[in-house]
Amino acid sequence: AVHGEVRDGDMGWTRVDGSERPVIRVAREAGQRLRSFRPSPLAWTGREADGYHDRVGSRQLADDWGRLYQSEWEQGQVQEMRPAGWSRASTAAPQDRVDGSDRGPFREVNAEWGTIARGSTAVARDWGAAVSLPQGQPLRFQLINTGLAAWVASRDRVPGTIWVSASQEGQRTVFLSVPDTTPNRSAIIEWQPMIPGHWTLRAHWLGAGDFGEPLRIVVQ
Repeated sequence: AVHGEVRDGDMGWTRVDGSERPVIRVAREAGQRLRSFRPSPLAWTGREADGYHDRVGSRQLADDWGRLYQSEWEQGQVQEMRPAGWSRASTAAPQDRVDGSDRGPFREVNAEWGTIARGSTAVARDWGAAVSLPQGQPLRFQLINTGLAAWVASRDRVPGTIWVSASQEGQRTVFLSVPDTTPNRSAIIEWQPMIPGHWTLRAHWLGAGDFGEPLRIVVQ
């Protein structure tokens, strides 16, 4: 078919003899493009507040923000304001640390662990306490994005994508995939450890390093 016209009886997916028509190749290529399409979270495009990164700055932000909202409220024109960098893709966010050091927390990414389950059973734990797990039993975690940046899903060799690193002294670090996750949302991570020992799991910013709350797992 060309420009909506049927020529030489060329219509349908297959010919009379069962062989494929060219439209099959076009459909396959379209399917491949659709499967490889990975949309990134949309960045915040509204009003932003910047320059409030230390503890004093946070208090100053509350004061400034309060006066601004009071003025707008009286005028009936309140607009939302978010911290600078809010929902910026992790692949585009600067990999700066809060204190300017090589080991301090990152300015735009952070993470905490939420619900943890062994199979279908939730695990009760105190913050920082290790979780015991029989070797080979599946573990399911909730990882909460508590930072500014939107996490871009794990992709091999793509800097700025987000993973979970599972490390143990003397063992090769295992990297677990993380889906696209916007700020204040959570990702579900699954892992089935086959090697016993003391493991530490943390969110990992590819090209920058680990960040957020560590989770200790004892595999027996």
